[in-house]
Amino acid sequence: MGAFVSSLAFPVPRCSEELIQTLRARPDFVQLVTAEGDKIAAIHIKRNAGRTILYSHGNAEDLILSVQYLDIMATICGADVLAYDYHGYSASEGTPSEAGCYACVEAAYQWLLANGVEPQNIVAFGRSLGSGPTVDLVSRHLAISGMVLQSPLESGGRAALGCCCFGRLASSALYDLDIFRNYEKIGEIACPVLIIHGRADKVVPFHNGEALFAACQNAVEPVWINRAGHNDLPIDVCLRRVRLFMDGIDKVASSYATAAMALQGPPRALHVAPPVVYVSVGHAGQVAAMYPRHQSLYHGLQPAVPVAGQRFSVRSS
Repeated sequence: MGAFVSSLAFPVPRCSEELIQTLRARPDFVQLVTAEGDKIAAIHIKRNAGRTILYSHGNAEDLILSVQYLDIMATICGADVLAYDYHGYSASEGTPSEAGCYACVEAAYQWLLANGVEPQNIVAFGRSLGSGPTVDLVSRHLAISGMVLQSPLESGGRAALGCCCFGRLASSALYDLDIFRNYEKIGEIACPVLIIHGRADKVVPFHNGEALFAACQNAVEPVWINRAGHNDLPIDVCLRRVRLFMDGIDKVASSYATAAMALQGPPRALHVAPPVVYVSVGHAGQVAAMYPRHQSLYHGLQPAVPVAGQRFSVRSS
């Protein structure tokens, strides 16, 4: 039964050997190796931006289909982008599975670290099924600076089985068959989280994004897009919001580091600092209450989000 579930979850796009060779010929092509020794295809788009998006794509796409979008992402977000394929996708070895996705994203993360990228300069971004490996990675590596989830699923079962109550009951009854149980892990994540979802999504229903948003420790204002489905979210609107999110993380981190340096001395003092918190306007008092021992560090800190008390909702034509 597990193999049957995986076959439904991973409709691997067909691609010719010619397209695979074209991918391999890109100057930014990277070959990752998982802990099990499998070779995984990846591309590393560099903008020398000082921050990197680690991107996990959806289940019906691969690097070949995504490369134009990834170039746009790097440009709009002002970031380097490392994107990888799952087992069995494009030039990656193996057979796709939930465990395999976790192994692939871990290999990508370790490659970034080995190439000098610090965790605090990484934002993990997962789209659709890619929210599974993204949530898993960030729940295990708490130093990652932020997480973006676009059209995320609570779990494979809850996304596939439709309405909120029925999906949750069915996923509980079929717990051992359910995959990518993000609802179990997202509450462990302390870094800032941005969630983007179309209200008219029929593939991963909107309630999945709402439920994950409610379960987050430190979610920023979400992007709920009216009349948008799963594959027609406005790219420009979404990626510009991602850039604002990343700029906010950078701004708060910089302000916090400056305050910490002034109050606590040399950089080594930062190792015992509380997590960087990305807050909406008007929530600075809540942050101080969360970290009473460090209230002075937040005094006078500018909020990271330019709008107060407002859901970021876009009317899509």
